[in-house]
Amino acid sequence: MIESYAQKHYGSAHRHLFAAAFDRFLQKNVPLLGGPELRELLVTKIIELFDTYTAANDQLKPGQMLWVAVDKNTRADSTKVQYRPVVLTLVAAEEIQNLVQGKATPPQQLPAAIARILNEAHDQNALLSMRDLGLIFKRVPAYMSSIRQKYESQSGQVLPTPATLQDMGSGVTHKALILRKILVEKKPWQKSDRKRITPSKLSTDI
Repeated sequence: MIESYAQKHYGSAHRHLFAAAFDRFLQKNVPLLGGPELRELLVTKIIELFDTYTAANDQLKPGQMLWVAVDKNTRADSTKVQYRPVVLTLVAAEEIQNLVQGKATPPQQLPAAIARILNEAHDQNALLSMRDLGLIFKRVPAYMSSIRQKYESQSGQVLPTPATLQDMGSGVTHKALILRKILVEKKPWQKSDRKRITPSKLSTDI
């Protein structure tokens, strides 16, 4: 078959791309891996994994960080758990301004910062656990949970976590409240009841 002008001049351009470079790496260093079809599949899957755990530099601003959290449509204890990268704002401009003006101290800003990044993760279709927060802020999960509960009690807002949305965790969450209503109070339970649970009734999660 005679090559066209376009094929002749542009056919090798793809060799400059990362996928082609990775394919050459496999051919050279793992020659027993298999043929081109298997290498292409492996390259595609690894690039997908790389994209899952990274974010473009222009997505991050000063004061932000990249974290890989559990997709909110899966559970951390699932055999098919999925993850997604989320951009979290650890330091906001107004927080620095409040510090400069003496309106708040760093510890006083922690509850609102926790609320912010929990909501940011949820807006990006992921959920952060108290263990995630503990790793990020270098505190034990129980301490982060107590700060979160204090914020919920004062604001009246239930923050999105695996405990509040998926009934996951070591503390008493929706399951105990539902069972009490059915078994003790002899009342029927409806899904709408979940929305009426107050922050003070929520406990720690993983």
